[in-house]
Amino acid sequence: MKIVVFNVGGALSSYIEVNGKHIVIDLGNSSDFSPTNDFLLPLFKKRNQPKLEKNPYKNRYKIDQLFLSHPHDDHISDVIHFDKYFYPELLTTPNSNKGNIENDIVN
Repeated sequence: MKIVVFNVGGALSSYIEVNGKHIVIDLGNSSDFSPTNDFLLPLFKKRNQPKLEKNPYKNRYKIDQLFLSHPHDDHISDVIHFDKYFYPELLTTPNSNKGNIENDIVN
């Protein structure tokens, strides 16, 4: 397992490798550091990671899961760069569905 945590000013971003999976948690950047441009791209290029071949994601690297904890700029400001070079197979984000707790309980 590999865990890398980036201090991007007011927040943190993280990269995790576990059981052959690549996971990114939050994508904030700072004025002098981009998790995408300064870490993920160099890492995937150095390892000769294969790029996806199917459109519309052709020539992007696959990330198994991207977690975005909430939509504040300090947690999502690098998403535009990420989207140019990577494709998250799973994207996990919060939603505003209040739901009905009584219906959410499984017997």
